[in-house]
Amino acid sequence: MDSSTIFVVFLLLLPRLCASSGDKIELGEQLLPGQTRASDGDAFVLGFFSPSNSTPARQ
Repeated sequence: MDSSTIFVVFLLLLPRLCASSGDKIELGEQLLPGQTRASDGDAFVLGFFSPSNSTPARQ
């Protein structure tokens, strides 16, 4: 392989190498009520939230 091919492969794999398994949802994985996922540094949180005066979600 020449150096440009190795560089392209590295660029394609880089996001996968940098991703933390705790902050992503895999294909087929569920995010249920009460569960959250936080980004690196806790800048963003994904989850199901409801106001305090609302009724519970149906499951």
